[in-house]
Amino acid sequence: MAPRPPGCRGPGAAAEGPASPNGDADGAPADTEANCVAPGLFLGSAAAAEDLGAMQKRGISHVLICHPSAPERHAHHFAYARVPLVDHFEANLLELLPEALRFLCAARAEGRSVFVFCLRGVSRSASCVIALLMFERGLGFDEAWRLTARRRPSVYPNVGFQQQLRHLQVLLESAPAAGAAPLQERLHHLAAAVPRGQLAPGAAVDLCGGVCEALDVTLGELQRLVAEGPPAGQDPRRTWLRHWWFFDNLRRFQIVPADAATLHRAQLLADELGRLAAPSGGGASPHARVREEIVGWVAAVQPLVAPAGSLVGTGYCSSGSDEERPTGGGASKRPRLS
Repeated sequence: MAPRPPGCRGPGAAAEGPASPNGDADGAPADTEANCVAPGLFLGSAAAAEDLGAMQKRGISHVLICHPSAPERHAHHFAYARVPLVDHFEANLLELLPEALRFLCAARAEGRSVFVFCLRGVSRSASCVIALLMFERGLGFDEAWRLTARRRPSVYPNVGFQQQLRHLQVLLESAPAAGAAPLQERLHHLAAAVPRGQLAPGAAVDLCGGVCEALDVTLGELQRLVAEGPPAGQDPRRTWLRHWWFFDNLRRFQIVPADAATLHRAQLLADELGRLAAPSGGGASPHARVREEIVGWVAAVQPLVAPAGSLVGTGYCSSGSDEERPTGGGASKRPRLS
């Protein structure tokens, strides 16, 4: 009989604390450990993948690397597979998922424990874990993301991956006998359905259209946050963190809005955020960091959609993370929302 995967208690479990603007959970070194998302399913960073003793203590036997070149540190101890994915807005996650899911599902069907990692365990590997939960449990994207974030609060699939995972939900829901067909049949159907190659404008997955809708929703949510505060029952720091990541993505990938009116709306919001009171204990507030990212994004893309001149001021200095930033020309593509 195959060994039963360990549960989520013990060394892999994430602390349930508020998340900082840098993406880590207070009290839990989320960038340097493997967090247990579900029994036998761990998510983490490249640093965690190097710790052989901790990996063995968690009972891990299979490792999925979600990175083009991260090394297989312990090839004599674990079975490895690779998703050569770059963390960029237009990188095609979908075409790589069928083989990733095949590897993970096969190991889990044997009762093995798997570890999925990328550079910091925030975007690429988190996207693959969310996809696995959607595939295995029939969850929608939002529900699978919430489940993952409860165990590892720092997770944030980049805005392009988010749109692709929403498309994955459509593909899984439309599959014949969704959830009931044999595993290999479901994987074969998924492999035939995912788009291939570059996800350029006009592709099956409307990345720019989806992000345009997300931008409108995010601006509305932030306006409500300013006016009313976080909804009851929500951790305010995690709520601000999610918005911080969103505008960090827009700035990093230099995603250009359809018109200057959107930037003007962002300007007004940044002004409102700037008027909010600083925390009594001192230090940078979450809303101030969100404002910094909005200012940085507007400063980066405003010359592309309107006459030269700053909309929200100068002197922006990002305190953002370098998490999985693309190398070599990624920022020059400037996807345009329409």
